[in-house]
Amino acid sequence: MENKNNTHVMSLAMDNGLYKERMAALLRITQATNFFKEDIIPCKIEEDLYLGSLGSANNKSALKSLNVTHILTVANSLPIAHPNDFKYKIIEVRDRSDVNLLPFFDECFAFIDEARTTGGAVLVHCFAGRSRSVTIIVAYLMFKNGMSLSEAMEHVKGKRPVVSPNSGFMLQLADYERYLRDGNENIELSTADIHEFVFQALDDSYDPICLGGDYFEIDLSGEKWKSRPPVKDMGNGTYTFSLQIHPDFAGEYNLTIILLFRHYEGLKYSPPRFAFDKVLRVLPIKFFKSSSELPYIRQCTKFDYDKDVWSGRWTRHGMNDSCLISNDGRYRCQEPDFPCEHPWCDGPLGVVESNGWIYSTHCSFKLFSSEEAWSSLNNRWIFWWGDSNHCDTIRNILHFVLDVKNISTDPRIFDMNITNPRNPSQMVRFTSIFNGHPNSTGNYQGLNSLTNVEYQELLKGYFSKSVVPDTVIMNSGLHDGVYWSNLRSFIKGADFGAKFWSEVMEGVTRRGLVPPEIIYRTTVATGGYARKMAFNPQKMEAFNGVVLDKLRQYGVLDRVIDDFDMTYPWHYDNRCNDGVHYGRAPSKTQWRDGQIGHQYFVDLMLGHVLMNALCVI
Repeated sequence: MENKNNTHVMSLAMDNGLYKERMAALLRITQATNFFKEDIIPCKIEEDLYLGSLGSANNKSALKSLNVTHILTVANSLPIAHPNDFKYKIIEVRDRSDVNLLPFFDECFAFIDEARTTGGAVLVHCFAGRSRSVTIIVAYLMFKNGMSLSEAMEHVKGKRPVVSPNSGFMLQLADYERYLRDGNENIELSTADIHEFVFQALDDSYDPICLGGDYFEIDLSGEKWKSRPPVKDMGNGTYTFSLQIHPDFAGEYNLTIILLFRHYEGLKYSPPRFAFDKVLRVLPIKFFKSSSELPYIRQCTKFDYDKDVWSGRWTRHGMNDSCLISNDGRYRCQEPDFPCEHPWCDGPLGVVESNGWIYSTHCSFKLFSSEEAWSSLNNRWIFWWGDSNHCDTIRNILHFVLDVKNISTDPRIFDMNITNPRNPSQMVRFTSIFNGHPNSTGNYQGLNSLTNVEYQELLKGYFSKSVVPDTVIMNSGLHDGVYWSNLRSFIKGADFGAKFWSEVMEGVTRRGLVPPEIIYRTTVATGGYARKMAFNPQKMEAFNGVVLDKLRQYGVLDRVIDDFDMTYPWHYDNRCNDGVHYGRAPSKTQWRDGQIGHQYFVDLMLGHVLMNALCVI
């Protein structure tokens, strides 16, 4: 989508005292534990508004004497002490600088007002009554009483001297103060037009940082839109990104900017200890519908897969809030034949089981019925080479797209002629070879697997006979992030891998056969806890670029599917992934985030995108 440019400039102050903050947090926890038994009396902030710790929340007699009727808990994993005596609201958040409390302000304020306007009082508490609950109280005073941030903090400290919100919460309160002071709920931008943002990195003294290498996660989310605006590093401490919303999706959005790593530290061999991971800004933006129009988004053709990097978006075209997980772990929120809206996709949206979400990029994708998929794949041989995410995708294509239910798992070495259960005359061959380790039971070798002679011969064997696969779907995978000690060594490994596949394809050509088309699927953006690990997004985005460059250099790349872009809008938590996989089989069991069941639609969408690449003309 293209249209006129508008440029916006902002600065982001980056706290370089990460070590100091962690030590301060540890000290706060230690001190809180030491005086927890003594800190049991709620502190009166205003009439009918109290602040305290877990100890005060457990003190039933004191709460009753103060006419407390409502308890607002701003903490994770704290037990409810008196469920039959008070009305509770729980905001499940940790006391960490990367946690965003801004989205909870309105519901917290409404809960506080409910208590105060119905003749009761409210206690707002966290574990120690110093950071999370204080942030809510201070924001409430700013909102209700028109106080500045400094006035509200001074007032609360006068009542409870130990208060000390973490640095991330203080930044959010500063943003909230600006929002209240300016009197505008949102930045207002026009749809269709391109709005370019430029920001400057600052140090602790608010002086410009003149070096690049910082890795920002940027998320633009509305009720019916999620996208990742790519950031361009200018190399001098300034960074740019662009926003553009289709006129069909005018409305309220949040732009969230997170600094995940500084100074290329995500590329290090052991990056977790270098992770910064702080929310720097959460900016409400209102996109109003303008008179500008955008070109029609057409369905993808074979010529649309030549872009190495996509910049797509997830849009929502249906919502069923009463949708519950079924006993088999699936979310059937729309009927299978629920139609998709043109031009965002073509076909039955219900088959993605996404509660209305669909992905599109510079083109849109067809969603395949089982009959259409079998018709396209009949008598073909698809060869898969990649990490264990391939195993999930193959299983999901079999189960959800091809309606083959009798293959429960896809092992790391898999070769099978698969028959259409509804039409035995139709057959497709799937071969999958794991690339994380030459021994299919091992891990964390990645492209280095190709240095193993036996593994080389295993792969060559599938391309040395009179019939060869017609398509190869490959990716390098997350294991590379663990194995390769630095980017320079990975470049050598990628060069070796691309050269290997070039020689395999040249061998096919020399025998007078048509070499298979090669589709490269970029490696996913790891989610939740894995954002800081050895296969973090900064490293995998760089590795994806290296592999694509090498494959093109050796002439063994026909099409690209940017799964990194597809997964990125869903990588901030573990609702749609377990950290490293987006396609785990549905299951009505406890998931990594503590809830029952998980979302698997991101990988189902990938399955349909792959079908488009395999079957388009």
